[in-house]
Amino acid sequence: MNKTTSVLSRAMLASVLLLAIALTAMRIVLMNTYDAANGFYTNDALHLVLRYLLIAFAIVAFAAAYIYIKEGKIQKSERSEKIVGVIHTAVACVFTGFVVYIFARFVIPTLQDPNVASVIMALFSIVAILYFLTHNSSDKLGDARAILCAAPALVLLALVFGLYFNTGVSYINHSVILCYAAAIFLMLATVAEANAVLQRPYLRRYMAYAPTAVVLSFALSIPDIIFAITNTAAPLTDVFYDIIILALGIYHFANLCVIAASKPTEEE
Repeated sequence: MNKTTSVLSRAMLASVLLLAIALTAMRIVLMNTYDAANGFYTNDALHLVLRYLLIAFAIVAFAAAYIYIKEGKIQKSERSEKIVGVIHTAVACVFTGFVVYIFARFVIPTLQDPNVASVIMALFSIVAILYFLTHNSSDKLGDARAILCAAPALVLLALVFGLYFNTGVSYINHSVILCYAAAIFLMLATVAEANAVLQRPYLRRYMAYAPTAVVLSFALSIPDIIFAITNTAAPLTDVFYDIIILALGIYHFANLCVIAASKPTEEE
């Protein structure tokens, strides 16, 4: 990774952190004006600010990555490897909790049976657990682990279709639309990461999508989780959906931190 890429990756990480904090705080305020019955914010002015800031950041991050980011080897320190390993294990625990939760709903009479999309998400989550737990076995598994890498993206795809075909949720619900955007960028970042597993060039593509994915996932999930706790109602029908998106957002944020911490090399 050359010096320009190193500097830009650090600048993008700082931008992600600042914007994620700002937009998460903004959306927490917006959720105080959220009409849960109809799925709309009543504060249109603040909603417009949120919308255009997200669009502007997505465009700038995409353009900056494809114009200035150069492919190169990421030099990971021993400390960063340990931190990433902990994040992998934590995300695997989240997916494990989701699987247990979904199948427990079949056997606990007081809980409503899960819908088809949730069951499909749980099945793909089992594969996703294997992906995150085999972080230290990439060399041994080779291309097989790249196939496992698709599992988190398929979980998100099932989530998107589940919300879209859920007749109890408006397809123009503001939280649902933001969830679609977060899921799409998380899927793109995950697919880009698969190239890293295959030891192919991936940095430019990953940096084009991951920063926006992190900002979207934080801005969506944290306010939704707070709203669900304080109002006993989840904007996305199930607060576990937000927990999954938050976990993946933290995972990609950790990856961005590792990239930003990588030392530049002179030969690239």
